[in-house]
Amino acid sequence: MDCFRIKSGIIALAAALAAFTPLYAQTEPSANLISAEVPRTITIAERQSALIYFPPNFDNTKRYPFIMALHGLRQTPIDAYKVWQPVAKSMGYILICPSADSFEAGYSRGPKDERERFVWFREYLDKTYRVDTSTSILVGFSRGGNLALETGILYPRKFRNVVSVFGFYNTGLDDRLKKQYRSGELRKSFFYLVTGGGDQTQNSMTWFNDQLDEMGISTVLKVYPDLYHNYPKDMTAFMSAIKTKIDERVKKEQE
Repeated sequence: MDCFRIKSGIIALAAALAAFTPLYAQTEPSANLISAEVPRTITIAERQSALIYFPPNFDNTKRYPFIMALHGLRQTPIDAYKVWQPVAKSMGYILICPSADSFEAGYSRGPKDERERFVWFREYLDKTYRVDTSTSILVGFSRGGNLALETGILYPRKFRNVVSVFGFYNTGLDDRLKKQYRSGELRKSFFYLVTGGGDQTQNSMTWFNDQLDEMGISTVLKVYPDLYHNYPKDMTAFMSAIKTKIDERVKKEQE
């Protein structure tokens, strides 16, 4: 039965990719200005791929922030792309949507630690484009939200702004969280936690928010009373409000 589900998932993903093929381009553009309305794929990190999108009038001589969007369980980068592309376009951000090692299990911690791969994708952006890391955002939904939180704790210098939409906090990282706090590694971190009233993630997100708050780590907990394990309806307005908070933090640091 498991084999059948896995095979079905692979077939479904292949069909989705085939339908999406006209939007892919495998080659790097030679000009500074990139045609931004079509994403393309990149493959690094032991054949792990990602969709990457550039905002309108993208100019590789200028500096841009990015959104790295992690999808949920039994989803694909295409699912993440459909949600986050309008946001990235509106905000003028590069968008990158990494694939998971397994369609059924989603992003994993082992034997291949995909949290490290997110760092590799981040480093790819650093080396290839002019990236504004202070306002870039790591976001994740559901299972992707779990891994976004973990990655933000493990690699705060790489991902200082983290948004988890209906994710769980992994209490197995409690010791690492305290160590990172004591070392000062999380002093510039910002966590935005989204859950819903009565959602299965509410207790976990509330507890994690309280832990961060006690440590003096910047955090916001947003509880939607009528939203259950889904994205907010107006994603552009949702992320614009988060961007405003991030911009305010960066401005304060620079004063």
